[in-house]
Amino acid sequence: MGGYSVQYPLHRITSSRRLIRFALMAAVALGITGSTFISSTKSSEIDLSKTLRKVSVIIFLVVTALLVIHTIFLVREEHAQRGKPPLLPP
Repeated sequence: MGGYSVQYPLHRITSSRRLIRFALMAAVALGITGSTFISSTKSSEIDLSKTLRKVSVIIFLVVTALLVIHTIFLVREEHAQRGKPPLLPP
């Protein structure tokens, strides 16, 4: 982390590139699988398709939100170490 001593609960999760990549790959795989079932004529497969695509979108949104939170904490930590006022209030 560039020498920063960031201490917050999500740091371990959001700084793990492997975990982020795995979550994003799972989301892509679920989205692709859901998209392949959409052309089916069976209502159960169409429902499964919708569910898989929703789960895919939720995973993407959660990962994105975690990365945004991680970025905000890093920016605040950097500004604190440089003695600058924080960009965002605590």
